[in-house]
Amino acid sequence: MQRRELVEGWSFKQRDLAKTLEEDSAAEEGWLPASVPGVVQGDLLALGIIPDPFQSLNEVAVQWVGESDWLYRCRFSWSPDDRAHGETTLCIGGLDTCATVWLNERQILVSDNMFLAHRVPVQALLLPGDNELLIVFESPLRIGQAREAEMGKMAVWNGDSSRVYVRKAQYHYGWDWGPSILTAGPWQPIWLENAATRIADMHCPIEIDEDLQYARFAARVTVEHPEPTSLAELHVALYNPADELVAERTFSRLEETLEHTFDVERPELWWPYDYGAQERYRLVSTLREGDVIMEVKEQRLGVRRVQLVQDAIVGEAGKSFRFEVNNVPVFCGGANWIPADMLLPRV
Repeated sequence: MQRRELVEGWSFKQRDLAKTLEEDSAAEEGWLPASVPGVVQGDLLALGIIPDPFQSLNEVAVQWVGESDWLYRCRFSWSPDDRAHGETTLCIGGLDTCATVWLNERQILVSDNMFLAHRVPVQALLLPGDNELLIVFESPLRIGQAREAEMGKMAVWNGDSSRVYVRKAQYHYGWDWGPSILTAGPWQPIWLENAATRIADMHCPIEIDEDLQYARFAARVTVEHPEPTSLAELHVALYNPADELVAERTFSRLEETLEHTFDVERPELWWPYDYGAQERYRLVSTLREGDVIMEVKEQRLGVRRVQLVQDAIVGEAGKSFRFEVNNVPVFCGGANWIPADMLLPRV
């Protein structure tokens, strides 16, 4: 597998709604250098165009940013030789939030959920030499308020009430501890990937017996192989917390979903803080073709039995509400973790 990060050649500008998208994107004036991953406020702040929104009352002075539409553009080169490594896919880690993506003037994606990643086959649209990726970000405030006008106002205790209609981090609309900063932009990495066969997903739920003496690791690996080859195989291995091999399985015939359950006697347990060690197993999936390793994915897994105990309370109405971990009642305390920065890519 080959992966090429699109981190160079990015620029951005405020969308001019008086022009058509074609006119606006083709006009060379107004484009500014952009960082990707990034958001509009981060680039504007770096360029000195807006004041620091976290100081004084500057939050009010930057509200226009979240109320505007924005264009992001990436110009990059591509060689047909890249095809030797399989289908070319445009991979997007996340778009914040209401975005339409164009490649060489062809619309390839519409997204209105900042929490989703996307994979779009683009080999047929790529041109030898220069290519242009264009992303249009519409104001989440305008989109949300339009949906609210159509479907009705919902009760919220803070922030603009239209936020409930937008799959965007809700704290961006303001919270008791933070300002209202409606970010927009490609907040996660964007890259081109070439892979004929790849590990698309790996999932391993764990079941443990009541007496904690036996655990089952139900490994499930999803493989994409648009060009199946008899040489490709998948090796799945489970290692204990001491990094010793517990068990392994090799699949010489690749299907879309490959499943195997690893049975472990007397598993080493994961405990909450102050109750014991946080032991974790390691599940490793290796995709290879002959002697060539094509991809490796790994997960770290804790084995624990968690129960919510709700027993009748003698002489009182209602039931108990307590948690047991590994059959031991635990005290549940905690803290409210807020984002380390409203401009997420800066973290």
